[in-house]
Amino acid sequence: MAMIMEQLQEAARLNSVGASRLASNDRSGAVAILKTAIQIMDTISRAPEVEGHIRSNKEQVAGALDMPESCAVMDDTFFVYNRPLLFQVSPQALDLGFYNAVLMFNLALAFHQEAVHRGQAAKFQKAANLYHLCYNLLAGDATACSGALILAAMNNATHAYLKIGAYDKFREGLQDLEQHAAYYAALQSSPSDAAAPFDAKHFEEFFLNITLAQEPTAAPCA
Repeated sequence: MAMIMEQLQEAARLNSVGASRLASNDRSGAVAILKTAIQIMDTISRAPEVEGHIRSNKEQVAGALDMPESCAVMDDTFFVYNRPLLFQVSPQALDLGFYNAVLMFNLALAFHQEAVHRGQAAKFQKAANLYHLCYNLLAGDATACSGALILAAMNNATHAYLKIGAYDKFREGLQDLEQHAAYYAALQSSPSDAAAPFDAKHFEEFFLNITLAQEPTAAPCA
């Protein structure tokens, strides 16, 4: 198990490096590093020693990096959660699903940022697919930090669908977001959520997206 812990720590380190690259606008560098971390996690998941550690009932420790002011806002009309996430590996509460979900979220965010920067529909679609992988990895997790991560991934995937003109999926995304938002907002206010990287203003933004979103009139990007 010692070797597994070393590999997990390396995946967490690479995730931190990738997140820092994202925060400095080096999206291609972030993608390469995050993919390496995901490959490490894939190798770990095949090891018989980790059986029983794919999910944990304990709250995980996570943080987030702030984006520079010049690129903190990805859309003036629809809030996008634009902060790469960090995770800490604890031998007392190993949770490979959560670690993988953080990596998938950051990789999705890298493609999402690139899509916004270049207006590329294919990258919006790739980002949406990765956000789906992120929250599918955490489906059914009732802890505050994981729940908030699910919301952020749902929210961002919905924005990606809006930008490519996939309006049926956009509306479905808003419905899913609405169904989960109140529940996870309540979890976030509980005393056990001190390590969660989300605060009340993010939930307010998610609710505003749900409330203010209207049938788009602009043409999707090419």
